[in-house]
Amino acid sequence: MASNSRATSAELTCCGQLLRRLRSGAAPVVAAGTATDPSMYADPIPQALVLTAIVISFATTALLLVVLLASRGLNDTDHVDGREPEA
Repeated sequence: MASNSRATSAELTCCGQLLRRLRSGAAPVVAAGTATDPSMYADPIPQALVLTAIVISFATTALLLVVLLASRGLNDTDHVDGREPEA
């Protein structure tokens, strides 16, 4: 790394290790050609599936609310069976 105390835009340090910019065709986390232990890294598939489930449930809830509000606006009531309760 450079001798000055400021890191250049291409060189940053984290935990005593030199980090460089990402390059096309190169490994972003590990140096190319070094032996690595895959168990040391997180699997992104479960994280992606959980995030997808959260987005789908949010969209489904929003759609349900829009349908309920549209039904209430068309029928001027929020009763499911369409009949007003007797007073």
